[in-house]
Amino acid sequence: MLSETIGFETGEKTVLRTGTVLSVSGKGLTLEAGGEILAARKAPGCLPDPREDDTVLFVEVEGWGAVVMTVLLSGPEESPRTMSFPGGVHLTSDGEIGMESPRFRGVFSDCSVSARTMTLAGDLLALAGRKISEVGQILERVGEWIFERSGSSVREVEGVDRHVAGATQIVSESVVSVDSESTILSSRDLVKIDGDQVHLG
Repeated sequence: MLSETIGFETGEKTVLRTGTVLSVSGKGLTLEAGGEILAARKAPGCLPDPREDDTVLFVEVEGWGAVVMTVLLSGPEESPRTMSFPGGVHLTSDGEIGMESPRFRGVFSDCSVSARTMTLAGDLLALAGRKISEVGQILERVGEWIFERSGSSVREVEGVDRHVAGATQIVSESVVSVDSESTILSSRDLVKIDGDQVHLG
């Protein structure tokens, strides 16, 4: 199976060795092993990506080349660690996790995210679920358009609910009901109440 994976015939001389990474250039590596300088490449299953001064384990195939299998010891430099996967997916860890991917799709049976600060940004951001809970001291959503659709919706605000807009339009197919201890309608210009029947008092 190994011979099929890295492309050499069974029976050729193979040696498992350790070495130190001297330089990294794209997918190519330069190693120092026992005073010998070798050109190598990273095996697809080698995680994380080797970097300079790392001690690595590699397999050397006579007449074919060297392939780094894994990182044994990290070098002294405290720089971010990166894992690379086929298809242009990269994970970076530097006290925080960064992901670079052409596309991300996650399927979870149960997903919980808790953070002091969370930012979601995208040209198109769609959240779909049977129940979506947003909890925070400050929840800020900014967009040219925000479209929400649901079968029914319940909104509870403990303190003051303040709505500021350039213009507000409420369209209801049946009834709009406002129930409160005190209701104040004020306008600088015009208040218009129009209907087949208008009842006050």
